[in-house]
Amino acid sequence: NGNVAFREYYRLQTDPGELTNVLRDSTTANDPPAAELTQLAQQLAAARTCVGAQCP
Repeated sequence: NGNVAFREYYRLQTDPGELTNVLRDSTTANDPPAAELTQLAQQLAAARTCVGAQCP
């Protein structure tokens, strides 16, 4: 249905093992800016539909 049930966001500089999902945890100050989430979602959507050499 296209609805996202769960999203993850990790601070790879301080959490390279991706152990702590900081998106929408109990500290809203951890959440990235909405524009950044939109950009990442667009990149993911493009990567899902790419074919061959055009893929990242």
